Amino acid sequence: LPDGKHIAEAQPSAVMWSNAETGLETGRYNWSLATQPRVLTARVQVATAKDPSLIAYSGPSHDIQVWNIPQKRSMAVFRGHTMHIGCLVFSLDDKRLASASSDQTIRIWEFDQPVEYRSFGSWNQLAVDMALSPDGEFVAAIPNIHSQQTKQNTIRVWNLRDGSVVGDLCGIG
Repeated sequence: LPDGKHIAEAQPSAVMWSNAETGLETGRYNWSLATQPRVLTARVQVATAKDPSLIAYSGPSHDIQVWNIPQKRSMAVFRGHTMHIGCLVFSLDDKRLASASSDQTIRIWEFDQPVEYRSFGSWNQLAVDMALSPDGEFVAAIPNIHSQQTKQNTIRVWNLRDGSVVGDLCGIG
């Protein structure tokens, strides 16, 4: 985590955070095997905020949870994706969270509300990495280059205010 004092670890059945010096577990969130039968094959994503007390993660339910680590409590739950979440990233000011899913949507969440700010679902690609611009005005995403739909590396950039595509940055290989 950004504070250098904790380590976050995502596993198919839990997200844990530990003291980096001692290795002792300081927090854990478990998914119930009874309510999440796919848990053993699920992929988990974790994102750390600039604020070292915050961590976001997604698991088999396709929900995103934001936790306050020192208080060991959930600060927000974001729902909307229908498939595996492949990427999570906080904005530099920790006011927004971006998520990309196998449902081929990128969603921007307002952390303070907590509500969906904007959704981009027309790209027809699975984003494997993304970034929010430092000023919070744009989001850029790169698709899975191993997808049969992707013939070249294309980074797409969207304007967060109106949802328009600013452009595609293309490259081979």
